[in-house]
Amino acid sequence: LKSVRPLFPTLFQKMKVMLYVGQMDVLWGVPIQQAWIREIDWDGRDQYLNATRVVWKGSNNQIYGYARNAKNFWQVVVLGAGHLVPY
Repeated sequence: LKSVRPLFPTLFQKMKVMLYVGQMDVLWGVPIQQAWIREIDWDGRDQYLNATRVVWKGSNNQIYGYARNAKNFWQVVVLGAGHLVPY
């Protein structure tokens, strides 16, 4: 297998990217994803690391998760979801 990690700095600069993870994911959980994102060298990294995490709410005011972003990049944590987020 070949890592695609070197592609992410370019992706973050040229495209809108959203990475999402289930709050209860035991395989690739929130701490693992956040550590991985911190290691990517891109021009929005410091902005991302200093960004405030915001609550993601629906029109009914129900909390669906949390998000933070910098430039073209969003990271979303889906509340109560596991590894298979849609389920």
